Amino acid sequence: MKSIIKNKIVHLLHLLQRWFKTDIFYLVKGGFWLSLGNFVSSIGGFLMALFFANFLSKENYGIYKYVLSVASILTLATLSGIDSAVTYATARGAEGSLFVGLKSKIKWGFFGGLGGLLLALYYYWQKNFVLSEAFVIVAFFIPFFDSFQLYLSFLNGKELFKPSTKYSTITNVFSMAMMILAVVFSKSIIVLLLAYFVTNLILRVVFFRNSLKIFKPNNVCDQEVVPYGMHLSAIGILGTIADQIDKILVFSYLGPEQLAIYSMSVAVPTQIAGFLGNIKSLASPKFAKNNKHESKSTIFGKVWKLGLVVVLVVFGYIFLSPLFYKIFFPKYLVAIFYSQIFSFSLIGTMLSALPITLLRSQAAKKELYHFNIFGSIFCIASLFIFIYFYGLMGMIIARVLNSF
Repeated sequence: MKSIIKNKIVHLLHLLQRWFKTDIFYLVKGGFWLSLGNFVSSIGGFLMALFFANFLSKENYGIYKYVLSVASILTLATLSGIDSAVTYATARGAEGSLFVGLKSKIKWGFFGGLGGLLLALYYYWQKNFVLSEAFVIVAFFIPFFDSFQLYLSFLNGKELFKPSTKYSTITNVFSMAMMILAVVFSKSIIVLLLAYFVTNLILRVVFFRNSLKIFKPNNVCDQEVVPYGMHLSAIGILGTIADQIDKILVFSYLGPEQLAIYSMSVAVPTQIAGFLGNIKSLASPKFAKNNKHESKSTIFGKVWKLGLVVVLVVFGYIFLSPLFYKIFFPKYLVAIFYSQIFSFSLIGTMLSALPITLLRSQAAKKELYHFNIFGSIFCIASLFIFIYFYGLMGMIIARVLNSF
């Protein structure tokens, strides 16, 4: 009986492989671990949202999201593009690029820390002591926080998805557990931020060292990993600002409570996007190894087929979201309609995922510059205009337009 079921599954996978023109067996093997990690992360994110909604005031939740959004922009100093550069270098056998990448990320990260201190001084001068203390914490952790997560790029480049998922899942679970305890027993923004940064950093350092000890990277180093990482970082500056400016604008124009509602509106679709985003992690090593013309000839067929799947997911979410919010987030029922509209952004986001991953893997600097610069300028400008004229709904509509 088991062999019959196994044969039917294998037959089905072969059919899917012919339809998608993709190595489905590779996706199932690697995708299982990435999907498992994202599933755990999504469950954790849901639990976090549940505790935030029931134990944290809307004002404090809005402040927390604002601080993390600004911190994400300050993290640009750590050269986030080096992560992708290390993945591609490792996939080509230059595993020693990991060490060069780490050193560069920490060195440049101190400029982000300086930016955090300047913000802390500004809010101290404004007598907003909560935000002042918050940005002192951010300033201290910026150089190291994302830098030690570089081990994930190394593991993904070697297609070691199982340990990558194991380490990131443990980190997420412990981090969220500490944050839930902070929310339940303290409700202090400062304690919540410390729980987030301290737990994540300690575990990232531990798993970075474990990765070096167990998987022992070779001494081969791609001399282009830092220059290319800088190119990718420069390309991504406007994109990162565009990703975070929405929360900063809502906080500045509409206040922390409206930011809490906005955050709850986008939370579930964002988790779904993260779950579907496994395809990028799986595709990166393959694109890096494949011939460019071979990848170009098949990518658009894969894109529209992926799009059909995402459309079904979106309409399923629109149907189920009212019941979901009534059960779990009764204080945020006003967010239901916003969330349904925002879910259409999943289609644009996922349609662009494979082409962007291909461009990155082939070091297509010119095309990436064009895409990110013009796309991000349009995004930032539209966010300013729509929130000014239409408030929170304007922000949601702008996000959907930008995804396409």
